[in-house]
Amino acid sequence: MAATKRVLDQVDGPVILVGNSYGGSIITVAGSDPKVKALVYVAALQPDVGETSAEAAPPMKSASNDLRPTAAWRDKPSYAIIATEDHSLDLGVARRMANRAGSLVTVIKGGHLIQISQARAVTRVIETAARAVK
Repeated sequence: MAATKRVLDQVDGPVILVGNSYGGSIITVAGSDPKVKALVYVAALQPDVGETSAEAAPPMKSASNDLRPTAAWRDKPSYAIIATEDHSLDLGVARRMANRAGSLVTVIKGGHLIQISQARAVTRVIETAARAVK
């Protein structure tokens, strides 16, 4: 989280944060920065205020208990990419979190590292987020 804050402090202009897996917890907190205009969750956790990563997704392997976020998705547009063959984040849990956050959901065939296996499709979602906040 501190590293993300340092990067945000160095950026001039609007930012879209993108997080994969546990990184979704990071962008959920860091997204409260006024420079952040949208959040893109890529096969990622989307915890709510006061909810640890492990509470948000109990079946997720190696979820951490150390971060209790301020849920930036409550005030900012969010996009969620759900990977159909994700074996780390349960699809039902991913859908529940995305729906709860009001995220625009894109379902893509692939595993937990969907940003590698389906880079173009993930890039299109990020570009959609960027166009929407201009």
